[in-house]
Amino acid sequence: MIHLVDPPRLVASLAPFFERRLASDEGRAVDTVVFVSAAAGAWRLQIKDGKVSCTTLEQWVPDCIELPRWQFTQLLAGYRGANELDADLSSAQQETLGMILPKTWPYSLSDPDLWSDVAPPRPYTAAAARVVEATALPWLA
Repeated sequence: MIHLVDPPRLVASLAPFFERRLASDEGRAVDTVVFVSAAAGAWRLQIKDGKVSCTTLEQWVPDCIELPRWQFTQLLAGYRGANELDADLSSAQQETLGMILPKTWPYSLSDPDLWSDVAPPRPYTAAAARVVEATALPWLA
């Protein structure tokens, strides 16, 4: 279980990583606003013109994607992909969120009790290492 004390601060510190990922996909990203609600408050994750920001809010924002805090945490941790969220997302919004927050579980966390029937890893290749490094979440390393 993961608990994020200050998600806007975490997103602000990771914004350069997110923006690099958006820039590498040559303009396929669409402007997206995610409203996250929690008992202790709410915040907005905004992707606009290749920039990522997260701000604390006092009230609900219209025309946005609403997520509970636990789903936002799972999205940040790579446990859940954008296409698995309980939200009404267009395919372009799913792709945009997937660019900056790719699903990495179960690949990022090995659990031999859960994945005992998975085949052993293939021999190391440089191409495979580049793919893993490109999708790795820097805050989980």
